[in-house]
Amino acid sequence: RFERLGRLLKGVALLGECTPRTLDGVLATGEALSASLLAAALRQRGLPAVAVDPGRWIVTDEAFGEARVDAAATATAARREAAAVEGVPVVPGFTGATAAGDVTTLGRGGSDHSAAVLGVSLSADRVEIWTDVDGVMTADPRVVDDATRLDTMSFDELLELTHWGAKVVHPGAARLLRERGLPLVIRNALRPGQPGTEVSTGGGSGGEDPVRALASRADTALMQLAAPGGDDGTDMAMRALTALRDGGIRVVMVTQGSSEASVCVVVPDASTPSARAALEDEFRLERETRRIDAVRVERACAVVTVVGDGMRRRTGISARVFGVLGHHGINVRAIAQGASERTISVVVSGADGAAAVRAVHDAFFAPRPRAAELWVAGTGRVGSALLDQLAGRAAHHRLRVTGIGTSRGSLLSREGVDLEGWRQALSRSDASADALVEAAIASPHHPRVFVDCTASPTLPSGYERLLAAGVSVVAANKIGFSGPVEAWRRLQAAAREGAAVYHETTVGAGLPILRTVADLVHTGDRIVRLQGVLSGTLGYLCDELMGGRTFSEAVRSAHELGYTEPDPRDDLSGTDVARKLVILARAAGLELEPSDVDVEPLLPREAVGGTLEAFWERLPSLDDFMARSRADADASGGRLVYMGTVEDGRARVGLEVVPREHPCWSLRGSENLVLVVSDRYSATPLVVRGPGAGPEVTAAGVFADVLRARAEAQEAPVRLRAGGPRGREGSSAEGPALFAPAAASAGEPFR
Repeated sequence: RFERLGRLLKGVALLGECTPRTLDGVLATGEALSASLLAAALRQRGLPAVAVDPGRWIVTDEAFGEARVDAAATATAARREAAAVEGVPVVPGFTGATAAGDVTTLGRGGSDHSAAVLGVSLSADRVEIWTDVDGVMTADPRVVDDATRLDTMSFDELLELTHWGAKVVHPGAARLLRERGLPLVIRNALRPGQPGTEVSTGGGSGGEDPVRALASRADTALMQLAAPGGDDGTDMAMRALTALRDGGIRVVMVTQGSSEASVCVVVPDASTPSARAALEDEFRLERETRRIDAVRVERACAVVTVVGDGMRRRTGISARVFGVLGHHGINVRAIAQGASERTISVVVSGADGAAAVRAVHDAFFAPRPRAAELWVAGTGRVGSALLDQLAGRAAHHRLRVTGIGTSRGSLLSREGVDLEGWRQALSRSDASADALVEAAIASPHHPRVFVDCTASPTLPSGYERLLAAGVSVVAANKIGFSGPVEAWRRLQAAAREGAAVYHETTVGAGLPILRTVADLVHTGDRIVRLQGVLSGTLGYLCDELMGGRTFSEAVRSAHELGYTEPDPRDDLSGTDVARKLVILARAAGLELEPSDVDVEPLLPREAVGGTLEAFWERLPSLDDFMARSRADADASGGRLVYMGTVEDGRARVGLEVVPREHPCWSLRGSENLVLVVSDRYSATPLVVRGPGAGPEVTAAGVFADVLRARAEAQEAPVRLRAGGPRGREGSSAEGPALFAPAAASAGEPFR
């Protein structure tokens, strides 16, 4: 063989060219050598294997490079050779010979075709094709890492998969076996213990699994023809397909409207120039007279196809496909469904192809409930407490923390971060701080939840990108919800179009304050007044002060307990309470600007200037000032509270003295309280009261929001949403959000 190969190559070198006939001879040598090596290995293991000449078994025509098998001659030859051979024949695939004995090759997938031809010719019980995958998978495992093997499937399903890009087996081989009713088993040569997938004429799921698998191909272009004004007198579809056929261009997919006024064809991307030329030439006259618009071409497209015999017996499959793509922000450029209802194909941008496959696969094949991926930003008191709580409950709730980030860097792990040792792992990680958001956006997983436990003024600017990518946002960070109204509106719009936002803990830590107020508004109630103690920190300070403690002692105690920000002046300034009041007012439908809130700091502004160290040193000098305020409250029988109020369209926060009959009089420690006066709750206000500070209760509230976000995202792929609020606890998108002044009549909403 090597001598013959040498002669062939020498001839090629002398002539300076290689004919298809010569090339077939060269290629066949490699196949023959492989067969000889395999036969030798089998003999060493005790099997009497013999490498045979494929030209004596498989007879073809003379179309070198793409030879066609002569079925009748091959059947006769194969039976003759099989009867004569002593031992187990090892037949090289991909090759054969003409009746005159000239070596030929069968083209792409020729080895599969060789196996099918010999199986049919020798009346085998089945044909096994050993490849490098476990069988037919629910999707390409290079794209979907949790794709699973199918035990059985039908030939019709397999042929659809091969047409739409799955390179499992050559379609010609599958068609031949289907015609003869011969089962095909696809197995993994690298994992011989795996049973593989058996393909047969009746091998579908019987309708139990309407979608069996997904296929995709990313090497396509979308070409669009359209007649302005709906002119359908051009025979557009017929002429377009004829022109492409005459140009030797393969059409992958075609769709048209109810008339022939618009036609889309999908062709291999490499054929785009010739396809455009063929269509422009065919419709030159119509384009010149403007009966047809210019040919529109969108290159680098991907076609994603869901396949299953059972789809024709099940409703809602297409809605599920389009719903999940919409949820992930993937735009569908064209759609097609086969007449057999066995396939649904969508054309998307090539950049979205892999994400589309993963999203649709997740919708049909992922276990329910699917484990959610979490990215946690912020490892301060609240973030650390949340991670500690997740360490004990994440598995129970099917949550997997795949990223933890701070302003200094990020820790990322697709398999999940070890929640017992995340601190050490984060300190060793070299991933950038920005990597956390980018990883969440890029992840193919669903559902995904990004958790913001920071006080970062910049991180909320990334919420819109996260939501557009289908990542739900849970935030304890108030800045994104208390900034300028225009930015808040954009965030709400992004939440309506993309994933959901939950930020219950931005007001009242773990208390259901925002949810309660939003529910009142969404059910038609009108808010007259909102009032309450919104800072557990300042509530604690006032309670300690009223109990006889000095102000400086109370501040130090609150700081040690974790109630205050790292710089307590952030709490004492009243800015934090003002932010919460803005968020609360917006939940009730009043779109306050931050500048609309009249803020009276707990301490004089001049008392909190300078460095943090200087503040701690100066703090005892403020004790007398606060003691006088306490004495005035005692003298009137009231109590000091730092309270926020929204009424008559105005908002204010500041230190107030409340009488004994006021609900806030009985507050103790770090309790929060919100009082709601509305049309329904006028005689007796609605009151929400409970702990409003501390990392543990805040983290628990964040945890609860994570579970809500996961539950909503879990449902998103299986149902379409027509508008409605997606920004939770504060969206005014569902009908008019009403906030009425006390004097307003029932028909006069106040904004």
